[in-house]
Amino acid sequence: MPRTELQERQEQKKKQRGLNLKVIRNLVASIKPELKSQEAFALACDVGVSTLRQWEAGLLYGLSEEGADIVIHFAKRHSVICTKSWLLENIGDSPRIDKQNQTSDNLVTGKNRFLAQILESLDAEHSIEKEIEIFTQINENAVVQRVKDDSMLPLYLSGDYVGGQFLIKENITLALNKDCIIKLENEQTIIRHLTKGNREGLYKAYCINIQATAKHDPLFNIPIKAAAPIKRVWRK
Repeated sequence: MPRTELQERQEQKKKQRGLNLKVIRNLVASIKPELKSQEAFALACDVGVSTLRQWEAGLLYGLSEEGADIVIHFAKRHSVICTKSWLLENIGDSPRIDKQNQTSDNLVTGKNRFLAQILESLDAEHSIEKEIEIFTQINENAVVQRVKDDSMLPLYLSGDYVGGQFLIKENITLALNKDCIIKLENEQTIIRHLTKGNREGLYKAYCINIQATAKHDPLFNIPIKAAAPIKRVWRK
């Protein structure tokens, strides 16, 4: 029998949870390479290898809330921060490496000295690059843009990176009245607050800092190709 729409959504949710779990396992492995394999990760988490494989493949019931709690607690012990809402529902901030805690723990215990030396040489920019790479891998139509001036103060500072997921065509309306990364008709991308224009299919885009040193005139009644509401900010 063909699957119902509800069954399809449930299957997609299980598969997404499996993909998110793989992201966590790979993040932990970037700190503890010996935990990269499913077998090693499962053993360290104190779950069965077959269970972990089923979770990652989205088989049977998929990753449960209890399983998510186990993974999140284990990841945190290895300086990988992840929320339950993201792991199970793909909602909220993407997982990140707690670099400060990671470095101090390794230095105090004296474990993995080679890794500790590497971490000492990592600056904030490198950590941001890792998180951005993960963000673009796990989010469909992901886009990341660097803030280049003070036009969006006080929310976004020059040098910040902002990320979102592009919406196109009629879905652009979901981005209205939000700060967005906007793709113009000429393929240029800008960061602006987006509102509805005076005619259907046209939009207004403007800065939120009226005292910006860089002059950016508001854009009125313009067509745009896509808009990504800002859902993540990376700051040094």
